[in-house]
Amino acid sequence: MPKRELKMLSAKLTDEALSLCRAGEGHEAVKDQLRFAAAGVETHVREAIEHQTGRVAIAELKAAEKDCRETSYWLSLLTRNGILPKAEGEGVGLLCQKLQRRLGGAIREREARLAERTERPSTEVTIPTTRLLLRSFSGRYAVSLPTLVAEEERRLVGLTCRDREEALRQIRLWQERDEMLAVLRQRDGRFVGFVGLMTEAHPHIRRLTVAIAGDARLRGYGTEAVRGALSYGFSKLGMTVAVATLHREEAVMRKILTHCGFREEGILRGAAEDGGDLLRLSCLKGEWQS
Repeated sequence: MPKRELKMLSAKLTDEALSLCRAGEGHEAVKDQLRFAAAGVETHVREAIEHQTGRVAIAELKAAEKDCRETSYWLSLLTRNGILPKAEGEGVGLLCQKLQRRLGGAIREREARLAERTERPSTEVTIPTTRLLLRSFSGRYAVSLPTLVAEEERRLVGLTCRDREEALRQIRLWQERDEMLAVLRQRDGRFVGFVGLMTEAHPHIRRLTVAIAGDARLRGYGTEAVRGALSYGFSKLGMTVAVATLHREEAVMRKILTHCGFREEGILRGAAEDGGDLLRLSCLKGEWQS
């Protein structure tokens, strides 16, 4: 079930239910039940799609499905008793039934994926480099993550992580998709950053993201982490193209990426949050191996 369709249908249901409640006068307390139920559908759908993963996302979708049933009940009650126009009410009811079917499909699909992951043997990744270990992300790194993301705000295009709760949510998403690796120093096991290959529209294309803590920079850790991640992506993940987007003024990261085989493709003018330009780079598997 495409996420965009769920969001579109739930938003449309809320809008049409609220519009319907404005037709006719009186019985506002009963109409509020319809308003609350329809708005609950959209709220739970957005939470499931934008902020949650795994079992939590499934629970949110089930809550949306429950609110959908309640919306249908209140629609039927209000139109049957002449409080709301019957024809318009039936139209909203059909939309509600369609959304309920879509939610049921999305729930079954996610439950099947979750069961498949649960049954699979552990796929924890550990990649040794000269001085580092790249290891599957876990919740133990949640405390350090917000500070690191804040330090690297200009480099980490599209990633925000303001507190531990948001960090845990982000880590769960990374774990579900097998996208991000923690960067640990071999000699003491200290968490010094992260490197990831984020999934794009096509499975063979991944977007590189890397961040190294401030007091661990200028030691070559970034270059070492990027090389380790590229080697893993090209040899184990079926990746054929790695892409990266960074602020045009990020000279250090630009140097690291070009040193690791990335080539500059183009500039997205004015696309950065501060109004500056973004630089787009890519690295092909054939170029990496040559």
